[in-house]
Amino acid sequence: MALNAAQCADGLLGAIAGYAYMNYDGTFISDENGKPKIQQHSLNISDYASQFADAYHMYASQGLVLGATNGDGEKSILASMIEDCASYGSAIENIQRLAQGFADYWATVCVTPGSPAHGGTSVVGVVNDSQTRVNQYYDAIVSSYRNYDDKPYFYDFVMNIESVVKTVIWTVSEVIPDQGVKTFPETIV
Repeated sequence: MALNAAQCADGLLGAIAGYAYMNYDGTFISDENGKPKIQQHSLNISDYASQFADAYHMYASQGLVLGATNGDGEKSILASMIEDCASYGSAIENIQRLAQGFADYWATVCVTPGSPAHGGTSVVGVVNDSQTRVNQYYDAIVSSYRNYDDKPYFYDFVMNIESVVKTVIWTVSEVIPDQGVKTFPETIV
C-alpha cells in the first residue's frame, strides 16, 4: 500500500463532523427550529482527538519505507496534539503545536526494522529526521488555510503535510555480508 490522502481526508472529516455536528457536505446539522447546532457537540474533545488520531494513523500506517516495517507510530502523540490545541493558546501557538506534533509523530512511523532491501542479511535499525522539519510542517499547515470552501475537506491539509513527510529521510542500517553495517537513505511512499 501507499499513503492515500483522500482516504485520510475523509476520515478527518468524519471526526470533525461528529464533534461539530456537521454533515459530510460541510453544512451544520440544524435543530428543530432550523438553527445550526453549532454550540452543541455530540462528542467531547477527547473523543474528537482520538478519532482524528485514528484516521491519521490509519493513513500513516499505509506508508512504505524500504527496510522498515510499518504499523508502529505513536498515535497518542496526535491525540495529545489536538487536545493541546483545543485547550489553550493563540492560533500561532497552535500552529506551532501542530507542527511539532506532526514532526514528533512521523519520527515514530516506519522505524521498526523490516526485511533487508539492499542485499543484506538483516536490518538492525531505522531512524528518520522528521523532528528536524518542524518549520516545514509549520509552513505546510499555514499554506492549508483557506478563506473559501475547498472540497474535499482536509485534502489540501493532508497533502501539504504529506509533501513534508515525503522529504523526510529514513536511515536504514543493514548488515551487508563482508562489509558490516551500511546505512541507506530512504523516503516513504
